[in-house]
Amino acid sequence: MSVLAVIVIAGAVIYFTMGKSATINVPTPPGWEPADEKAVANFEESSPKGQNFKVDCMFSDGTLANTIVIYHGKGYIMDAPDSESYEDMKKFFEKHEDEYMDQLKSSYEAYGVSWKINDKEIVEMNSGISAIHLGLTAQGQGVSVTQDLMIFYRNDMEYAVLINKLGNESNEEEIDFLMKNISFK
Repeated sequence: MSVLAVIVIAGAVIYFTMGKSATINVPTPPGWEPADEKAVANFEESSPKGQNFKVDCMFSDGTLANTIVIYHGKGYIMDAPDSESYEDMKKFFEKHEDEYMDQLKSSYEAYGVSWKINDKEIVEMNSGISAIHLGLTAQGQGVSVTQDLMIFYRNDMEYAVLINKLGNESNEEEIDFLMKNISFK
């Protein structure tokens, strides 16, 4: 086989492999900065067994406690529709809401953390992407964290936005910014 043929085959494999995963575009939220590579690696290593999530971008407000992480991977439920239809996402979440709550419960209980759902809704971003939005408070070892999670699907891939802030401070400003600015290339 000639070198040219090998290059063409390798290029085709890369094109079709990479072409299936859309590239998410997320500008840096005001008051936040890109997190360092070590923080990104720590988050990826801490993903639940078998999930193998890949961080698309991670932001910090300069503290070690407050983060925004946008990541993707093969999620728990893969019969999800692409998140282009608000109604389809609403029906999907209604069908699988108990499964999502069970997953949250087992995740938090594994670390001895109590949690309470504050918001549970389907939201539509400016780009037309519909997402499951869960707002919650988690408490453990004397620490309280406000978390917001937005989950959406594209090309059989689960994408998620996770916002963590120490204490009871609202994530509303960050959610609003991300809903206005997340898009796919």
